[in-house]
Order: sequence, then structure tokens, then C-alpha cells
Amino acid sequence: MKSAITLRGHHLLCLLTYIGAGYSEQFKENLNAIVKALERGQSARIVAGYDSICHNESTFFACPKREAQRCQTLHESEMDRLALAALSHHIGAPQKWTVGNHLVYTPALTEKMREAFAQGAIRRACLGCPWESLCTTIAQNSFHQTKLFAPWETGKKAPVFPFPKPLHLNPSNPPKDNELFIN
Repeated sequence: MKSAITLRGHHLLCLLTYIGAGYSEQFKENLNAIVKALERGQSARIVAGYDSICHNESTFFACPKREAQRCQTLHESEMDRLALAALSHHIGAPQKWTVGNHLVYTPALTEKMREAFAQGAIRRACLGCPWESLCTTIAQNSFHQTKLFAPWETGKKAPVFPFPKPLHLNPSNPPKDNELFIN
């Protein structure tokens, strides 16, 4: 990937369960290129709003939600806020999980994020997402066949994480900051 990678808050979580599924072949091509670049150590800048997953000029991809301008809603912004707040609380240092900061994915960081994801600690942002059940299944299967730092590809056995009961949230009544975290 030649251009700088940008990632919005909730897409930091989406990368953990990405197995090659997507809206279109162009979407998958774009996301595969992002994953490869992140695995090579390219940093990603955390942004508010549209990011490299939503649009990539080098692959001529634009997400159908972006084209219909359905992605800049309060719901997506709230998903981003919830994801960044949960990552700050449960993952914390050495990363700063705020818009404008840069992130470098490593196998260790990805594993730590996946453990928190599987335990439900950082999943509030996922509530109401159309991909939620697929991501839940992937996490329950120890992230088998995921693309980003895939433990199953290297022969390393993926850790088995306990998975909590699914959370359900009313998007019209988002949680307050003190209700963001599952302990």
C-alpha cells in the first residue's frame, strides 16, 4: 500500500476478525492490501470519519455505505468513540488510542486486542453492526483464518478465549462513559 493508512476507531476492531469477507471483490482487495502493509510494520493514523478501509484510490475502491453517505451518521461516530474508549481502558499503553495518533500493529498487540475482543471487553462498538454475528463466530473459533497476523498460518495454535454472552445495546440510547466497559 503506497499511501498512508488511516483507520477510524471501530475499524481497529474490524481488522481483528477480518477473514476475507466483504462487500465486494474491490473491498476485499483493498482490505487485503491494508493488512499486508500493517503486517510489514506500516503505521496507521487514527482518524475521525472516512479512512483507508472506506476508500482507496489505488484500488479504486469506495465502500457502498460511503457512496450512499450512510457512514457519517451519529451511529458510526459513536461506534468509533466506543471503540477508542474501550481500547484506551483495556489495552492502554504503549498506544494512545485517540484521533490523530499513530498505531503500529504487532503480533503481540494484535493478540492482546483479540483477547480483549473475545472476552467482550472492547466490543461495545460492535453492537448493532451487521457483521457482529460473523465476528462473534470468528472470535469463538479462536480467530481461525483471520488475515492480520494469523496465528494459524504460522503453525502457532491460536489461544482459546472464553467468550461472554452477547451484549445488546439500544443504539438510540448509547451508554454513558461509566457504562462503556465490561469487567
